[in-house]
Amino acid sequence: MSPLLANQSPRIFRAPWVIPVTSAVLSDGAVVLDQDSIIAVGQYDDIVARFSDLPVTKCSGVILPALVNAHIHLDLSIYGPVPQESAESSMCDWISSLLKKRMDSNYSIQEIRDAAEKIAVKQHESGVGLMLDTGNTDLGKFQSCSAEIISLFEMLGPSKLATEAAIKTITELPCHRMVTGHAPYSTTPELLKFIKKRSIEKDSIFSFHLLENLDESLLLIKGSGCFSNFLKSGALPVILFQFLELTRRAWWGTYRKQEFLIGTRSVSIAFI
Repeated sequence: MSPLLANQSPRIFRAPWVIPVTSAVLSDGAVVLDQDSIIAVGQYDDIVARFSDLPVTKCSGVILPALVNAHIHLDLSIYGPVPQESAESSMCDWISSLLKKRMDSNYSIQEIRDAAEKIAVKQHESGVGLMLDTGNTDLGKFQSCSAEIISLFEMLGPSKLATEAAIKTITELPCHRMVTGHAPYSTTPELLKFIKKRSIEKDSIFSFHLLENLDESLLLIKGSGCFSNFLKSGALPVILFQFLELTRRAWWGTYRKQEFLIGTRSVSIAFI
């Protein structure tokens, strides 16, 4: 809810088009708003007849419910756009480019948080009222953004060692902290099942990367593509290690690189 509207007295908002979502689009529609509650939606003539004592604010364009960004990584905001290098580039190439940006940077937590807050504000100004933020940094609440933000703590665990450490970390988190897995190729079935069970018990959201691009689809459906090549060659564990090295203090303490790489030579993939 926009702060400009939240404290206003009841009024009618009229627009050339209103999209209720639960019913057909309305031409010359209206919405009755009382602070943070929607009282009625309908054709303007019907609404003004029912609420004849309320003031009317005329709007241009379209009135529709707030948008939902169901997957955003606010803690990556500080790195800016990571464009695809070429039309032939794969998702794996893009991940490598992003990780290189992260490895080459030395931003403070405050700098990461400030950049994330700016993006959250821009999202809200664009009409987004709810964001599902998946990340590895506890960003806290943003005072300048009134949109609702649900945060998921993203876990990776492609080996037995990493899975055991991740589960230990999860059990030590506050009960209210929501947790999710990263992807089937970077998280063992055991860890995904543990996280899913915890999500059900706490009635929390479970959301992770699955078939969101061609490369992931090729891996899970046909066992081919760049992720498959990475798994077979042993390159994917190195990429995952680079990512984990950036956030290991938040998760697993100080596991040595050699231990992790040995543990990830074999990665299991399974549907739950």
